[in-house]
Amino acid sequence: MIHIVEACIKDQDFLREVYIKSREEEVNGWGLEKDEGRKLLSGQANAQLASYINQFPHAEYQVIYMESKAVGRIIMNQTDNEIRLVDLSILPSFQRRGIGTTVISLLQKRAKALRVPLRLSVLITNPAQRLYKSFGFSRVGGNELYDYLEWEIF
Repeated sequence: MIHIVEACIKDQDFLREVYIKSREEEVNGWGLEKDEGRKLLSGQANAQLASYINQFPHAEYQVIYMESKAVGRIIMNQTDNEIRLVDLSILPSFQRRGIGTTVISLLQKRAKALRVPLRLSVLITNPAQRLYKSFGFSRVGGNELYDYLEWEIF
């Protein structure tokens, strides 16, 4: 059973840890000492948060629970013109269990009800590309690092 709740102050450490844990494997492959990798990721988490606050000052920060265990985070920005999935991160030990599928399905239902597109950007190398394409997202742009994807039903 998956449920999603608004993040609050007590969730800040968890939201940060999801960022770090979801990128640890990649950074460990760079040959850094474990402490150096965590320090780098901690700095990146701070920079990412500052960037998101600047770009999406009204974004919603949510915690994903599987049963009673916090397993991931969603950062979403909704306007009159779109729902933007700013970030979806799931702890590695809970990936490939249908959590991302559930979240995307819920967001698509919300977008359909509001009659707005659901948009996101994803690293070109991110395996989640397959998930988004399976849900009917189309590439609408991008750059050398990211694909910009969109889903709209109307």
